[in-house]
Amino acid sequence: MFNELNLELQGKDRTVVDMISSVNAFKRRLHLLCSTLQRKYLANFQNIASELEKQGKDSAIHREQVNNITSDFEKRLRDFALLEPIATFMCYLFSEDHEIDSLAQNIGAVFHLNPSAL
Repeated sequence: MFNELNLELQGKDRTVVDMISSVNAFKRRLHLLCSTLQRKYLANFQNIASELEKQGKDSAIHREQVNNITSDFEKRLRDFALLEPIATFMCYLFSEDHEIDSLAQNIGAVFHLNPSAL
Protein backbone atom coordinates (compact mmCIF):
# COMPACT_ATOMS: atom_id res chain seq x y z
CA MET A 1 0.00 0.00 0.00
CA PHE A 2 2.83 2.40 0.81
CA ASN A 3 4.54 1.70 -2.51
CA GLU A 4 1.31 2.43 -4.40
CA LEU A 5 0.90 5.74 -2.59
CA ASN A 6 4.53 6.65 -3.22
CA LEU A 7 4.12 6.03 -6.96
CA GLU A 8 0.85 7.97 -7.07
CA LEU A 9 2.49 11.03 -5.50
CA GLN A 10 5.29 11.11 -8.06
CA GLY A 11 5.33 12.16 -11.66
CA LYS A 12 4.48 15.09 -13.85
CA ASP A 13 1.08 16.71 -14.21
CA ARG A 14 0.02 15.86 -10.65
CA THR A 15 -1.98 18.64 -9.00
CA VAL A 16 -2.17 19.21 -5.28
CA VAL A 17 -5.80 18.09 -5.41
CA ASP A 18 -4.72 14.78 -6.99
CA MET A 19 -2.14 14.25 -4.28
CA ILE A 20 -4.56 15.09 -1.49
CA SER A 21 -7.06 12.67 -3.02
CA SER A 22 -4.43 9.91 -3.09
CA VAL A 23 -3.50 10.54 0.55
CA ASN A 24 -7.18 10.51 1.60
CA ALA A 25 -7.74 7.25 -0.26
CA PHE A 26 -4.73 5.74 1.51
CA LYS A 27 -6.07 6.82 4.91
CA ARG A 28 -9.43 5.23 4.08
CA ARG A 29 -7.64 2.00 3.14
CA LEU A 30 -5.83 2.00 6.48
CA HIS A 31 -9.14 2.47 8.32
CA LEU A 32 -10.67 -0.36 6.29
CA LEU A 33 -7.74 -2.63 7.13
CA CYS A 34 -8.04 -1.82 10.83
CA SER A 35 -11.79 -2.49 10.94
CA THR A 36 -11.28 -5.70 8.96
CA LEU A 37 -8.66 -6.86 11.45
CA GLN A 38 -10.99 -6.01 14.30
CA ARG A 39 -13.84 -8.05 12.81
CA LYS A 40 -11.37 -10.82 11.89
CA TYR A 41 -12.87 -11.05 8.43
CA LEU A 42 -9.77 -11.28 6.26
CA ALA A 43 -11.20 -12.67 3.02
CA ASN A 44 -9.89 -9.66 1.10
CA PHE A 45 -6.50 -9.79 2.81
CA GLN A 46 -5.30 -13.32 2.11
CA ASN A 47 -1.64 -12.62 2.92
CA ILE A 48 -2.47 -11.27 6.35
CA ALA A 49 -4.88 -14.15 7.01
CA SER A 50 -2.30 -16.77 6.10
CA GLU A 51 0.39 -15.03 8.15
CA LEU A 52 -1.85 -14.89 11.22
CA GLU A 53 -2.77 -18.53 10.73
CA LYS A 54 0.89 -19.57 10.43
CA GLN A 55 1.91 -17.67 13.53
CA GLY A 56 -1.20 -18.63 15.48
CA LYS A 57 -1.49 -15.05 16.70
CA ASP A 58 -4.38 -12.76 17.34
CA SER A 59 -4.89 -9.78 15.08
CA ALA A 60 -4.65 -7.33 18.02
CA ILE A 61 -0.93 -6.75 17.44
CA HIS A 62 -1.50 -5.98 13.77
CA ARG A 63 -4.46 -3.76 14.60
CA GLU A 64 -2.29 -1.78 16.99
CA GLN A 65 0.42 -1.40 14.34
CA VAL A 66 -2.09 -0.20 11.75
CA ASN A 67 -3.55 2.25 14.28
CA ASN A 68 -0.04 3.58 15.02
CA ILE A 69 0.67 4.01 11.32
CA THR A 70 -2.67 5.76 10.82
CA SER A 71 -2.17 8.21 13.68
CA ASP A 72 1.43 8.93 12.65
CA PHE A 73 0.34 9.43 9.05
CA GLU A 74 -2.40 11.85 10.10
CA LYS A 75 -0.01 13.82 12.33
CA ARG A 76 2.53 14.24 9.56
CA LEU A 77 -0.04 15.25 6.94
CA ARG A 78 -2.19 17.46 9.14
CA ASP A 79 -1.54 20.44 6.87
CA PHE A 80 -3.33 18.67 4.01
CA ALA A 81 -6.63 19.17 5.84
CA LEU A 82 -6.05 22.93 5.76
CA LEU A 83 -4.85 22.96 2.17
CA GLU A 84 -7.57 20.74 0.72
CA PRO A 85 -10.38 23.32 0.50
CA ILE A 86 -7.96 25.99 -0.75
CA ALA A 87 -6.50 23.74 -3.44
CA THR A 88 -9.95 22.57 -4.50
CA PHE A 89 -11.09 26.18 -4.80
CA MET A 90 -8.02 27.11 -6.86
CA CYS A 91 -8.49 24.16 -9.24
CA TYR A 92 -12.27 24.49 -9.56
CA LEU A 93 -12.96 28.21 -9.28
CA PHE A 94 -16.41 28.11 -10.83
CA SER A 95 -17.80 25.30 -8.73
CA GLU A 96 -20.87 26.23 -6.70
CA ASP A 97 -19.82 24.15 -3.69
CA HIS A 98 -17.51 26.72 -2.12
CA GLU A 99 -18.34 28.22 1.27
CA ILE A 100 -16.59 31.55 1.00
CA ASP A 101 -16.50 32.35 4.73
CA SER A 102 -14.85 29.07 5.74
CA LEU A 103 -12.55 29.27 2.73
CA ALA A 104 -11.44 32.77 3.80
CA GLN A 105 -10.80 31.43 7.32
CA ASN A 106 -8.65 28.61 5.91
CA ILE A 107 -6.67 30.92 3.63
CA GLY A 108 -6.16 33.34 6.52
CA ALA A 109 -4.93 30.54 8.78
CA VAL A 110 -2.53 29.08 6.22
CA PHE A 111 -1.09 32.35 4.93
CA HIS A 112 -1.41 34.41 8.14
CA LEU A 113 -3.81 36.92 6.59
CA ASN A 114 -6.86 38.72 7.89
CA PRO A 115 -9.87 36.59 6.81
CA SER A 116 -12.22 39.58 6.69
CA ALA A 117 -9.93 41.30 4.18
CA LEU A 118 -10.07 38.28 1.92
